[in-house]
Amino acid sequence: MWRFEYELEVLFRDCDPLGHVNNAVYLTYLEAARFAWWRNTFGAQGLKEHGFIVARVEIDYRKAALPGDRLLVRLRVEDIGRSSFKVGYEILNAICGNAHMNMCGSCKRLPCCIGHWHDRFEIIFSICRSFSRSTINIII
Repeated sequence: MWRFEYELEVLFRDCDPLGHVNNAVYLTYLEAARFAWWRNTFGAQGLKEHGFIVARVEIDYRKAALPGDRLLVRLRVEDIGRSSFKVGYEILNAICGNAHMNMCGSCKRLPCCIGHWHDRFEIIFSICRSFSRSTINIII
């Protein structure tokens, strides 16, 4: 079950000369959804207090998105490890529900030797576990 949804509109600037969304722009859409989820979960200071890095991304493209399309980015925490968590994503056409892409990304905690970071990540992983049981929708 998808636990967080973020809706956006494809802008002309997102498209390449062939008239569809450039493949790299999809990563920007995922980042916007992830940032909205993170901010919703941890508040305005969430990234400062609970930073992370994206260590790996794998995307399967299904269908081109075009200027003016309304897209729905869904995400969920799929796996939680000792020092990382995996986020699954799906981008759909918000009107007809056709899938544009499916992907899985791994988020790793920041490597740091300062002791207080460990406590912060325990908080993050605790919230990620509870997030996997709740649903949130954001539309812009």
